[in-house]
Amino acid sequence: MNEPRTLTEAIARLQDKLSGLDWTDQVFGRAAVYEEKLPGQDKGQIKPMVYDPASRDYIDARPSDKYDCVIFFTATAPEKNDWSQEKGFGHAQSHIIRPRRAVTLYGWINLEKFEQFDDGSGFPELIKLDLKQALKTTTGCVASIGDYQDESMKEAFKPFQVSDLDRRYDLWPYACFSLQLTVYTIEKR
Repeated sequence: MNEPRTLTEAIARLQDKLSGLDWTDQVFGRAAVYEEKLPGQDKGQIKPMVYDPASRDYIDARPSDKYDCVIFFTATAPEKNDWSQEKGFGHAQSHIIRPRRAVTLYGWINLEKFEQFDDGSGFPELIKLDLKQALKTTTGCVASIGDYQDESMKEAFKPFQVSDLDRRYDLWPYACFSLQLTVYTIEKR
């Protein structure tokens, strides 16, 4: 079997596959959810922080001028387990746990940097097709591909908050998107 054993390994496989697309600039792994308290506000602002090996630090993964395109992942629901049995050798039975996890892929792209997507609409359908094709061919970890969202940064990046400073990235040439996935791993006992 070629299934990943952990969620980290499954996301690493997805990272490798998506890094091979000619339009991806940075494909990060799983984001940590960070709440930043802004001066004068009672409630903190939730933002995704990803580990950047180049700077050896966590960086904000929301749209910025730092990169041309960023993709990252979050696990969005608790793990669910499916039990199954396979016949082992002789009289033994080996039990297999197949954990499934809802994962959201988030991304944004500066369309001005990629002429193949710049049709002026701000909603690059070819990105969705490229993502889905790459994910379908990722070895042994994508159980299902769900809803795709590309309406606005505020909608695509839920539950992360968009501040007034971020709103300049909610207009052309920036396009934000998210895609719901279910990934699975395998644990043999």
